[in-house]
Amino acid sequence: MEHQKSISTYQMVNVLIGFIVGVGVLTLPRNLTREVDGPDGWISLIIAAVIVLLVLFFIIYMFNKHNVQDFLDYLSYAYGKWLGKLMAFLLSVYFVILAGWQSITMSEMVRYFLLETTPFWIMILLIILLACYLAVFSIQTTVRVICFFVPFSLFIIFLILMLGFYEADFKNILPIGRSGIKSILFNVSNAILPFQGLEIFFFFFPYLMNRTKSAYKSVSITIFITAFLYVTTFLIVVSVLTMYETRTLLWPTITYTHSAENLTFATQRLDSLLLTTWVLQFFITISVSVICSSFCLKKIAPILNRKLAVFIIGAIAFAIGMSLESIQVIIKVSETLQYTFLIIFFVLPFITYLFASIRRRLSR
Repeated sequence: MEHQKSISTYQMVNVLIGFIVGVGVLTLPRNLTREVDGPDGWISLIIAAVIVLLVLFFIIYMFNKHNVQDFLDYLSYAYGKWLGKLMAFLLSVYFVILAGWQSITMSEMVRYFLLETTPFWIMILLIILLACYLAVFSIQTTVRVICFFVPFSLFIIFLILMLGFYEADFKNILPIGRSGIKSILFNVSNAILPFQGLEIFFFFFPYLMNRTKSAYKSVSITIFITAFLYVTTFLIVVSVLTMYETRTLLWPTITYTHSAENLTFATQRLDSLLLTTWVLQFFITISVSVICSSFCLKKIAPILNRKLAVFIIGAIAFAIGMSLESIQVIIKVSETLQYTFLIIFFVLPFITYLFASIRRRLSR
């Protein structure tokens, strides 16, 4: 399937950051202090960012080497028609579950901090309907909307982090490396998980205007900004709250906004602004999840109208969101999705490249 080359480097960076930087920032400090006895999670994050960037470079090389115009067609070429369709189906299931999980997570967060009496199904329904409405438009329209929201979201996040910076006690993260090399390296696997979302690069890469130059540039900028945001968030939150308190909190980054005692009025307002900003982030991620799932569904059933596919996926995502009733279940699904991401992002490209290379050699 041919794609109109219509996404610039700047737009690709916004799409990737908009999808990656979701609920991960709000829970990242807890996840990286929970597994090891030390505050050196930021070192693990830097190592993880380098690993993720190298994998992205390989994916770009793979796409250019085999002149891939569509990732789903590439799967069919590598594995055969029916196995390729099975993989497309599994990817569609992954993204629709991801959309459902994102909707209920957004609902729980908003209900806990802002709208305590609002039924959660109302919030799930509204966010999914809005996401589906955006998803039925062209990729170019969706990308423009994302480019409008993402810079604003990043500005708000960094503003809140900097407002409480003076409260930070960096003795809480010193001495550097006290966790030990083994613990730091062990924690890299946990540090990779907040980069979940990069799998959408498979679907948006063919739309890039300059597939070689723009691809390497866009992923490099994306990983740099994301890693900088993650490291900054981790260092400031742990410095203010301490490692021991951080690992006990469900939403440590949100709790951090309450810690600036001399900015009580401002931080209360910024706390609401942060949550409002995060609703926009969830809106972006759910929309993109629905789009990717619809791509996969269209691959399985080409005669299916894409707009109809979007709303079918939206209905399934709503049902999934409604079925996740407790925080424990939500966290369990989150962990399953994260490990599925590791398979999709780290295993699937290498195996697919191997099978496609073998098939190309045999066909000569």
